[in-house]
Amino acid sequence: MWLFHGFSDHLTSKVFDFHTQGAVSPEIMESEHMSTGTIQFYGSGLFQDAYPNPTVPYATQLAQIQKSPFNRCVLWALHVQTNGDFYYNDTPMVQNGKFVTSTDPTKGVNPDLASLLSQVKSGGNVGKILFSIGPFQSDFDHIVANLASARANFAALKAALPIDGIDFDYEGNYGDQDATNLANLTTLLYKDLGLEVTYCPYTYESFWLSCLAQVYQKNKNVQLVSAFNLQCYDGGTGNDPAQWAAEISSYGSPLGIADPITFIFPGFWVAHAGAKSGMGQCPSEMQSTFTALQPEGVVGGWVWNSGDIFNNESAALCPNQDVTPNGYASAIANGLGLLANR
Repeated sequence: MWLFHGFSDHLTSKVFDFHTQGAVSPEIMESEHMSTGTIQFYGSGLFQDAYPNPTVPYATQLAQIQKSPFNRCVLWALHVQTNGDFYYNDTPMVQNGKFVTSTDPTKGVNPDLASLLSQVKSGGNVGKILFSIGPFQSDFDHIVANLASARANFAALKAALPIDGIDFDYEGNYGDQDATNLANLTTLLYKDLGLEVTYCPYTYESFWLSCLAQVYQKNKNVQLVSAFNLQCYDGGTGNDPAQWAAEISSYGSPLGIADPITFIFPGFWVAHAGAKSGMGQCPSEMQSTFTALQPEGVVGGWVWNSGDIFNNESAALCPNQDVTPNGYASAIANGLGLLANR
């Protein structure tokens, strides 16, 4: 992603080898033509940013998410320190294999984070929550340099929070060894820790397809990666899921993806004020965007990001439109003709 929180983004890559053992309606208009699909949002600092006084209270954020058709959430972002500790954006989260909470955000995450995320899953349509790593090269280099502690920290994270997987928002150097490292990390997370893995690319198709090919080969012709969350805004503006699907189909090595277009979920930026506001889409425009993608065979999509939804609900950016999570999720669902089932 392109929202940074003050970490350096380019450190030297290191070689390593993991142990290897995959006008919009405010409600969904249901019909027999609709099918189940992925309706996802990236939760940028969800239930942590601006703690303890967010623009929209956490209880209200929770209620709005529960009311919406969103059925998947990706928390953004997990950063890895030089010693292998995990931060949730700028807040310490896992240190030396221990999940840390505190009412002081310089010392630990919101003590209610686990409870709020559990309620996201129990009280609405969200069936899976993932945590996104990145986007910096350093996040992944620090895992390489601290493999044992990183593995313990991932285990602690899974034990403390109701998460189901990890998303790779890698935007680093895109070297050959980096691809191997990501493939090895995918295998570790999936096989050793039972975590789903998705990738979140915006460029360098060949790099990401190399990752898929290596995962497939390392795991005896089983593809462990479940999806590409394709960025179609900012640096990914102009990305076409059909073009990425065609590259998957024509790749020179087997990837283990039977239907490439259903493997790719395109994402777009919600309406927001401030920097790069011209890239944001109101719900009505977003529904039109997904309606245009439906003939390609796209079966899911996502929005970037929850922070920009909650921080702009009172702004007059989209007159007479529902700019809560419900409005944006319904835009995806109605555009693609999807039901918000888990």
